[in-house]
Amino acid sequence: MRRKVMPRGEQQCLIYSLAMVLDIHPSYLLDQFPHYFEETIFGLRGIHFQEMIDYLLSEGYSCTLIEKRAFEQDSLEVDLPPDRFQNHIDASVGVLVGFNERNKCHATANDHGRILDPVIKPSKMEYFQYWRVDCIL
Repeated sequence: MRRKVMPRGEQQCLIYSLAMVLDIHPSYLLDQFPHYFEETIFGLRGIHFQEMIDYLLSEGYSCTLIEKRAFEQDSLEVDLPPDRFQNHIDASVGVLVGFNERNKCHATANDHGRILDPVIKPSKMEYFQYWRVDCIL
């Protein structure tokens, strides 16, 4: 996996991170979502994770959400092995989602535990979700 750096001032971390995982150019991925520059999600341009899943399935990949902390209904936290989240990261490729030092939501690419950040100067992250991407045979 090769690192792709997004232009300064852009907010396309999910697009760039997914492009790194798939080893494609970010502009090709943007072409798959023509509404990207017209719609906003929470005031930012972007794609919804469900769109990412649909695209990956159409290209022969599965996309599984791995949460760092899992909850049942009524906010009851499920007791999971402490190394479960890191084990998935170390064993696969995908997109990590978390909060950076400025408490902004941000996505990075993961290659078997090697984190590739699409920003020029990466900051410390606190991850809460991992979108594991696997090839469907």
